[in-house]
Amino acid sequence: MMSNNYIINELMFFGIFLIIYIYIFPKNITRKLNIDIMTNLISDFSKLLPVNYAIYLKLCLFTGNYRQNSDYERLLFIKLFGSILIFLFLSLNIISFIISAIFFFLPDILLNQHIKRRQALIKLELPKKIDLLLLCVDAGLSLDSSLSKIIPENLKYLTPLDEELIYLTKDLLFGLNTEIAYSEFYKRTQVAEIASLTAALMQSNRLGISVAKILRNQSDYLVNKTAKLLEAKAQKLPILMAFPLWFFIMPVLLIIVLGPSLMLFFDQIRIIKGN
Repeated sequence: MMSNNYIINELMFFGIFLIIYIYIFPKNITRKLNIDIMTNLISDFSKLLPVNYAIYLKLCLFTGNYRQNSDYERLLFIKLFGSILIFLFLSLNIISFIISAIFFFLPDILLNQHIKRRQALIKLELPKKIDLLLLCVDAGLSLDSSLSKIIPENLKYLTPLDEELIYLTKDLLFGLNTEIAYSEFYKRTQVAEIASLTAALMQSNRLGISVAKILRNQSDYLVNKTAKLLEAKAQKLPILMAFPLWFFIMPVLLIIVLGPSLMLFFDQIRIIKGN
């Protein structure tokens, strides 16, 4: 008879092979094999999740630029079957259950880190884009035309902000209401600076205020905010440098400065004791 460990190992290797085959060759799977059972299993598992948690996952995927219909199912697939495989691999005990539970929430942590990096890149790129918009508007172009002009033509050099501007220009091109397009622009990024910019642009659209004046004020606001953030970071540097200074640099300096004197001192002590 086959042992339980042999069966568990066979199931584990089969699961790993299935995950690799599905997510490396998704077109071949859908073309050659019918995996409706797997899709139904994922959909049934999604119904077991709390509603707020499912909404949170979808919002994180949307903010992280994972907006295809299959991205949510892929995330649930990785969370569910990865946790099951780890639980089977670690011999079905309490420790394996804890590790599999940690792995279940690990994609959420990685997704949040990805969102934070993406938002940081958007904040870094936003002042440059506003300055380019201001140049185009001062040159006589409309705001919609200026948005399409500041996007790089080479797709290799697209930043996260460029990707969101492409979505924005497409919404405006397809005739979506300007205020709705700007609000969707903020919802896709969840960046406070973009919320301030879109609110100012919507206000200028309602009241007929000059767009160039709005963009110039926003540019000055972002420059001042960036300068204050840099000043705050500079003020924290002495505190951050205190630990490595006292525990790594100062002991080495003391050894270099006092080492020869201490060696001579102990040599003289030995000579005195010998006499």
